Amino acid sequence: MELKKTYTFRVDTGALNENKALTLSALQRIIVTVSEEHLENIGLDVPKLMKEYGVSWILLSLTAEIKDSIRAGERLSVRTWHTNKKGL
Repeated sequence: MELKKTYTFRVDTGALNENKALTLSALQRIIVTVSEEHLENIGLDVPKLMKEYGVSWILLSLTAEIKDSIRAGERLSVRTWHTNKKGL
């Protein structure tokens, strides 16, 4: 089971603001999508968690390092990892 993974995206124009830079809401959508995909890959997706344990998951913490505006056509890498945290 791979607990760390990097996902790479190409930014499309629908995720940009009027200055042609990635919006914060688009970045949040990407992060949630990556989180869900990672959980599916390690067997902890929401349907399985709900069915087997009656629970779901939350994104408890987030760190983003953005060195410059992210523009259309650029590649964006998002790295995830599972930490085995329990509770809030």
